Amino acid sequence: MKEHTISIIIPTKNAGRFLDEQLRAIFTQEGVPTPEIVIIDSGSTDGTKKIAARYPVKLVSIPPEQFNHGGTRNLGARESRGDFIVFLTQDATPADEFWLAHLTAPLRENPGVAGTFSRHIPRSGCAMPLARQIEEEWAQCGGKQRVVKIVSSREELESNKPHYVYFANTSSCIRRSVWEKLPFRDVEFGEDVDWAERILLAGHTIVYEPSSAVYHSHDYSLKEQVRQHYDYGRMVRSAALAKKISIARTLTAFFQSLRRDAAYMRKKKLPACEVAYSIPFHAACGLGRWLGEHSSRLPNGLRRYLSRQRTLQDR
Repeated sequence: MKEHTISIIIPTKNAGRFLDEQLRAIFTQEGVPTPEIVIIDSGSTDGTKKIAARYPVKLVSIPPEQFNHGGTRNLGARESRGDFIVFLTQDATPADEFWLAHLTAPLRENPGVAGTFSRHIPRSGCAMPLARQIEEEWAQCGGKQRVVKIVSSREELESNKPHYVYFANTSSCIRRSVWEKLPFRDVEFGEDVDWAERILLAGHTIVYEPSSAVYHSHDYSLKEQVRQHYDYGRMVRSAALAKKISIARTLTAFFQSLRRDAAYMRKKKLPACEVAYSIPFHAACGLGRWLGEHSSRLPNGLRRYLSRQRTLQDR
């Protein structure tokens, strides 16, 4: 059997917090050939480049304003040579020495598999509401059951679109021969979801592989939560993943989340004060998503301010 080569693409900007532990974990992987590492840096001002220089990696620098979730990953893929292209965000650390072997296994075993993605494990100190969502609510994020996705028609995909098109470039692997025909599109947010839809409709298979895991969870401020969910809401609208959310549905989801957090807190025997953060956390998420789904009604200046992706390009 052919030994497939692997390239890992890591887009970075001020990645010093986790980059050293991430690269150390990558270079201790077992059961696969030593991967090629390509870092695409978009204007880091911290120690990112110095950390990268301590490892055998290829570093490509671009201006911040050129960063684009789809386009920058395509650039990384073009700068690499591997048969399998792994995409890893700067804040995702492989959880063990078999992360890469397990992530690439479905592609080695089945030529019909175009892409795979990993399970997320909340980092130590992750906010309780987010840890609960990852572990209990998002089956293709923190779930421990493998999910194999293939569709026979547009109608089948549309029947359960959020399930089918979910794909996370936090930690993913794509077959180069497929990427060459269907690369990412230049989108500000949700390039992985957009890609997954086109891949499934082209007849390929996608696998959520929970045996491949990364430590990953955001610790955004409440303002950044609003911005992140604003971008998410815009993506939900553009991809037509759900009916436009109303104020009533937003409030219903808010109170449901509080009840689930309270139950999770009791199950985990956490102190009661843990649930207090649930109120501002879910309020920020709900507000951001509602604004994102209704962004066409907002002034241009406010839209730019709210978009986390656009402000990252400007910094």
